[in-house]
Amino acid sequence: MRSFRNRVRLIPHCIALGASMVTGSLFAQDYVNAGLPWHEAVLDSQGRLLAWYQPEKNLGYDKFLSLDWDFLEHKVPKEGKTGLKVYLINSIFDPQTLQGIKSTSDIQDIPASFNAHMVDLLLGWYPYSGDEEAPPLVREMLDYHLAHGTTPAQWEWASVPFTTSCHDALEYGGCIRDLPREQNGDFTPGITGGIESDKVGEMGLAYVLFYEMTGEHKYLDAGLKCAQALATHIRPGDGTHTPWPYRLNARTGEVINGEEFGGMIVAPVRLFDELLRLGVGDADKLTKSRDLAWKWLLHNQLSGPAKDRWSGYYEDFPKDTENLNDISPMMTAYYILSRDDPSTVQTLTLPVLPAVTARSIEPPAETPVEPARQPKPDAPPTPQSSSQTAAAPAGLQP
Repeated sequence: MRSFRNRVRLIPHCIALGASMVTGSLFAQDYVNAGLPWHEAVLDSQGRLLAWYQPEKNLGYDKFLSLDWDFLEHKVPKEGKTGLKVYLINSIFDPQTLQGIKSTSDIQDIPASFNAHMVDLLLGWYPYSGDEEAPPLVREMLDYHLAHGTTPAQWEWASVPFTTSCHDALEYGGCIRDLPREQNGDFTPGITGGIESDKVGEMGLAYVLFYEMTGEHKYLDAGLKCAQALATHIRPGDGTHTPWPYRLNARTGEVINGEEFGGMIVAPVRLFDELLRLGVGDADKLTKSRDLAWKWLLHNQLSGPAKDRWSGYYEDFPKDTENLNDISPMMTAYYILSRDDPSTVQTLTLPVLPAVTARSIEPPAETPVEPARQPKPDAPPTPQSSSQTAAAPAGLQP
């Protein structure tokens, strides 16, 4: 399982999905998780977990999200050399200077998953809060990705979002993991340009959902192009091959470093489903692609030769099919439970997923943690875990 890191990520952290899976009672001296040692657990009279901020008023989620959005809207500075907001060209920033952290060992930024998760957050936050500054902020991210992070139309994977970029790079597409460094610097057409196929699904869905919010067809068009590329390149898959290779050279279609297995397969499934619901695109092709990908999930990852092998999602991890993650099973569970009739997905998935997700978020029992001083309620948010695991889908926002 991916370990927590001692660094600050830009995306606001919403843990509603993980918290909803906590079962049983906690004792007052316990901590929620070895990776969250900043507070003792706050419990109600029945021993159930509460949010830390003014728990008697149940204001924790509201306060937390308000701090996060205020930080993004008013406190993120422009990057010194480029004049662009730091979140456009850096996914990691220094908590003191708020400038992007430059590292020789971890050279990546992750605009695709970052931007996709920001749309998820927006769709829950805006109807709840009426925050008029939030939609323009997310629009800025998506527009920059369209202009500076989309593969050329003549490439094998045409007109889809790049997954990664290098620190401070004005153009996305460089620094994909598992390519030799000499082939993996700033984006150079014909040399760099790797993608992760599941992020094509995530960003495609984000574009479509933002279209539904704004009515602007350029976002729908971008989402349709993502679906077209995924439908064109889908394969049946098996126990060692997901329906799409995980990491690819978008220009040639060549698989990077033999990474035939991995990724959040439910992301393209959700994209196909949403386009079918809207009645746009090639319905026959979308349906066949969705059904093929979902069949693979049912008969390989949920039950079959690849059962519980939820590997490959985080952009900074090299090839490792034994390193399981939490976000893929959680988002698969979310997809099932958010359908109008979850039973239509197939009932065998329902008892499988809670156990998978519980295992993926279970803290190491032997790890002792010491209490940490509680920050002031009005302190700026500085979450310290992976941005992707924490971004809950819009339907689970308070």
